Formats: sequence, structure tokens, C-alpha cells
Amino acid sequence: MTYPTAIGIRQSSFARRAGAPAPGFSSHASGEGDPSFLNQPRIGITMRLIVTTVVCFSVGVYVLLAAPIPDAARPFTLPHTIGTKWTYRVKGSDEKLTMVVTDIVSDKEHGNLVTVSYRSTKGEPGIWEIVSLDGRQLLVHQQGPFECVPPIPWIRTPYLQHDKWVVQYTLSTSSSSFDYAAQFVQGPVARVEVPAGKFEAVRVHAIREGFGRGARTRWYANGVGVVKEVEKGGDTLELVSFEPGQKPR
Repeated sequence: MTYPTAIGIRQSSFARRAGAPAPGFSSHASGEGDPSFLNQPRIGITMRLIVTTVVCFSVGVYVLLAAPIPDAARPFTLPHTIGTKWTYRVKGSDEKLTMVVTDIVSDKEHGNLVTVSYRSTKGEPGIWEIVSLDGRQLLVHQQGPFECVPPIPWIRTPYLQHDKWVVQYTLSTSSSSFDYAAQFVQGPVARVEVPAGKFEAVRVHAIREGFGRGARTRWYANGVGVVKEVEKGGDTLELVSFEPGQKPR
């Protein structure tokens, strides 16, 4: 199955990510949201939307306490310094995935573009995603080898319960491109327990239609990022540990 976060492509294992076909969701939906707005032309290859995002917060060798949800006046924050590292487990498997911030480039329109690379215990390393956070929304600019045009908003602030938005976008490389549409539903806030600790996190659910419906749910904690991700009919990622990167001097 295709799988992302911090965004990459998972095809039965992270080992197949390099050179994988265009990404997308599992063909199983959770029954949430309204996919009727999606009228995209069918493509000759089964695609999966890889929705992304960056995972964050600190554990090291310590168990983390709950991270408070910001009020409407506070922006959503994520750590993005070189060397910041998150480790996830694939639930029900012995596979682990490590994500590391490997590059930060200033961008006039979106602020810093943060590259998150990954390596798996069962595969070759690669770029997971490129994201930005401008205080209003978390944008995914690249998923694996695919550029997202326009960038995909994965979370929006200030937080509004059951906020919804629809995105039409293209995933492209130098040799191919694929059109998609997706609907996102934000909220409610929930207590999430993972190996890294307990977090108060905003639930974000995304669905798409194309060749089969797809669904993915993520839980975002302020100052932490994604602490858990579930693909309907597929894999579950849970945050295990975090190591902060070097602070700018």
C-alpha cells in the first residue's frame, strides 16, 4: 500500500518508495466527508494521494506529556531546524521509519521551505516531503518525487471545529503529471496516546475519489506535528521518539 508522512510514498513497504507511481490514498474510505464534489477525469494508472505532513515534537528517551491545543489567537507551530528527527513505528509490523529535516530554503511567498528526508528499516532512503508553515496553514509543496501544484494545505489556523476545504491540484515530475481533488475536514480535538506519550491533537481527515475512494486521518499536536496517522484499510504510523535539531546560532 502507498504510505506517506512527512510525505513519502509507501507501496507495500517503504522500500518501494523510490521510483513509485504517482501517490494517493488507499482505495478504502472511512465514510466521512462528502466526496460528491470530486469530478476528476479517470487516469490510466491507479493513483494514491499522499497527504503530508510533517511529524514533530520531543521525546528523546523521555515520555512526553500532553501538548496543549492553541486558542484561536495562537498560530500552529512545528520544529524546523536542521537535524530534527522523528521516529515512527508501523503498527503491527517491525518496520520503523525515521524522518529528518535535511534542508531549509528561504522562500519569499511561503517563508521557509523545509525538506524532510526519510529512511526505513526496510528500504532505501529518500525525500519524504517539502513543506512550509506560514502561521496560517501547513502547505505540502512536494510529496516524494512529485511536485504539488498548487501546494496542498494540510492544516489551517486559527483552529475552527469542523472546518472544511476542497483542494484541486496536480502532482507532477519532469515526465508526467496527474490531476487530483480532495476534501479536508478539521477537528475535533482529541487525546491521542502513542509510544512517545499523550497528546491533545487536532484531528484532520482527508478523502479523495478517482480510481476508488481513499481516506487518511492525521492527528496534529501544536509544536509537535503529526503524532499519529491512519490510512483506512492500510497502515498506521505512531510517533515513537523525537530528537531536536541544532538551533541557529
